[in-house]
Formats: sequence, structure tokens, C-alpha cells
Amino acid sequence: MKRIGLIGVCFGMILLLTGCGKKELRCSMSEDSIDYQMNLTFDSKDLLDTGAMRQTYKLDEDEEDTLEEGVQYLKKMFEDSDEYEGFEIRVTDNGKNEVYVDIAFDASELSEIMGEELDESATYDSIREDLESNGYVCK
Repeated sequence: MKRIGLIGVCFGMILLLTGCGKKELRCSMSEDSIDYQMNLTFDSKDLLDTGAMRQTYKLDEDEEDTLEEGVQYLKKMFEDSDEYEGFEIRVTDNGKNEVYVDIAFDASELSEIMGEELDESATYDSIREDLESNGYVCK
């Protein structure tokens, strides 16, 4: 009987350490020449924990000459984002015809950035419903 209890405790520790209590929401949307991808994680209480988003801008052939200018413009636009802890924006490109804006955040730091508290309504279901009503496809 002690052996079964020990196995149960070990299994519980493994679940605890690997974060199996977290939910993940993956959503995407395409609009004109921009693709949006969003990956959100939720804690064991179903509240928003972290997020990562990628916006991919696809340039037309006649716009490819301005790729470097566009990347520099976006980098300058987001250069102040470094002052916020738990929030990171990176702008990169593929050297051809795509510009990527990657945003990563920790939900516990969002209230400082937004200037208001993130309330308890930021749950998996409410966020999924909101994203889907705005055209995102979520899995």
C-alpha cells in the first residue's frame, strides 16, 4: 500500500513540475496582407497567464524595395516597449518580402502597461469568445 502512495506522490510531483494544470489557446486570422497568430496560456484558475503574438506582413513585389525602411520604421515605433517589464516586442524580416512583429507578454505585468487592473474576466472562455467574434479561428 505504501508503494501505491509513493507512486501517486511521484506522479503528482511530475504533473506539478511539468505545468499540466495550464491551458493553451492558439488562434489565427488573415486579413489583407497580414497574418495574425496568437498563443495564450492560462493558469490553473483559467485566468490569462502569458501570451505570444506574431503579425506577419507580406509585401507585394512593388513594395519589396522598401523592406528595410519598413523594418526600421517598425523598430523605431516599438523602441520604447523595452521600458516595460514582462513585455517584449521584436521586429524582424526574412530578407525578401515578409516583416514579422513578435510580441510576448506576462499577464501579471499587463496592468502596469495598460494603466488599469486586469480583472478576473480575462478567462479562457471569455478571451476565446472575444477573439472568435473578431474573426480569429481558435483551437
